[in-house]
Amino acid sequence: MSIFNLFGKSGNDLSGRLARTTTPLRSMGFISIDGKSYEAMSTQGFIPEGSLVKITGYSLGNLTVEAA
Repeated sequence: MSIFNLFGKSGNDLSGRLARTTTPLRSMGFISIDGKSYEAMSTQGFIPEGSLVKITGYSLGNLTVEAA
């Protein structure tokens, strides 16, 4: 299922939204948006579990995030 189908809009439309990591992001991991879990890729390397992140875009099938 594409990110378009999951959100009803493109991943790039989510840029600027805040989310919380539900696993450590060792480049890849999971974040929670509105109570749902999604795979995301950190553009800054390691981000610990429970951290607040900002969605920066969508690349290669994944949301991209950075520490907020």
